Parts: sequence; structure tokens; C-alpha cells
Amino acid sequence: MQRHRVVPILLVAALCTAACGGGGDDGGTATPTTANTVASGPSTTAAPAQTTTTSPGTDPALAAKAKSATLQTADFPPGFQPQPEEPGQGLNIDLLWQELTRCLGVESTAPPAGLATSPTFLRGLATQGRSTVEYTTEQRTTAVAAALTGAKAMECLTKSFEADVDRSKPEGAKPGPVKVTPRTVTLPGGQRAISWRINASVLLAELTVPLFQDFTVVFNRGTMTRFYYLNPGSDFPQDAEQGMVEKVVARAGP
Repeated sequence: MQRHRVVPILLVAALCTAACGGGGDDGGTATPTTANTVASGPSTTAAPAQTTTTSPGTDPALAAKAKSATLQTADFPPGFQPQPEEPGQGLNIDLLWQELTRCLGVESTAPPAGLATSPTFLRGLATQGRSTVEYTTEQRTTAVAAALTGAKAMECLTKSFEADVDRSKPEGAKPGPVKVTPRTVTLPGGQRAISWRINASVLLAELTVPLFQDFTVVFNRGTMTRFYYLNPGSDFPQDAEQGMVEKVVARAGP
């Protein structure tokens, strides 16, 4: 079996910040998620104010509740900062979800009662997390949960993450194989969580950058919360991830 090479840190950053929205290690302070900026050194610009994208839902109160329930800076360990909303940057959590539900045959074109997506939170050069809170109907959450555990789920998950890596790879790079593995997430209060570990990689010349991604969907009656975490080279810190999921789910409520 071929071993992954040890990649110089700036090259890891340049590769991974473009691949799936980021790359590098999990320490230090936040830097803008662009390969050119990382390669030339940290930015001196102050961290941007947190922004959250929302959908034109049918209930403004639920849209506001969704916004306040998504991941916040205070939910993360020290060093994470929200990144500005820029095309092609950040974790593509909403596009990924759209492609996944379309593949599964449960895509909905109607706006939900309330929907909000947090910024991508970044620490160091690559460690990232993002969440979405959606208020919909219990009928829809039941249908989506059934699809995500159905016979076509693994095929669609693999296809969607392969597309995400390919779409986000830096110029001249090739996406490596994508492996999706179910994982167990247990939450207090009886909420149902369906989660996967996605092992992917980005290849440039003879260099291989491994990407460790966790994707989790939590169902609580008519509420769906989604989480996407990424770290190159090793797991996203698991205790921190579990705690953040619990905080968002508690704020989102049923």
C-alpha cells in the first residue's frame, strides 16, 4: 500500500483550501480560505463579523430561530473564526445537500418554514465546520431519513462527495477515491442522528493530501439540523464536534 507523503505545510494549505473549501492543520488563528493568500502569508485583516445565510422561508420567526440556532463562534474551541461569504469558498454544505437529496429522489423545491446556514468556521489553515438548521414538516423529515438509510443512500453519498471534491479541487489537481462509512452519533433527548465519515484526497503530481470529513443529519420531528466538518490528515477533534452538535440541536428544538 502506498503511504501518504509528508507535505510541506504551505503546500497542504494551498491544496486543501481549494479542495472542499479548505486545508491545512488544526492550530493557530484563522486565515482567509484562499490558496494564494495562504501561500503568501497570513492576512492582517481583522476577522469578519459573523454572517449567516438564510432562505426566504414562509415564517420569519422560524427563519430567525434557525439563524440563532446554527453554529456560533462561542460553540467552537478557541481559534475558530467565521469566514466571509465568497463564491467558491467555505464548506459547500447547502449545494452538497441539494445534490444528495436530488440523487435520493427527495429534493424539495418549496421553501421550508425556516432555514439558515452558518458561516464556515475556520481554525488555522484548514480545520473547518459549518451547520444548517431547517424547519419543515414531520412528513418531510420522515421521508428524508428513510432515504438516507435506504438502499440508494451509500451510492448517492459517494456520488455527491465525489462531485464536491472534484468541483472544489485546485487547478491541476485530481480528486482521489472517496470512501463513505457510517458512524454512530448518540444524542440526549432521543433525537435521531445519521452520520458518515468521508475519507477523500486531493492529488497533485506525486503529492497526496488526505481529507477527513464528517457529515451528520439530526432529525427531531419537523426539524433537520445538518453538520459538515473537515480536517486534513486526521479527524476533526471529536469531543468538540460532539459538543457542538448537541448545542445546535438543543437550540434548534423540535
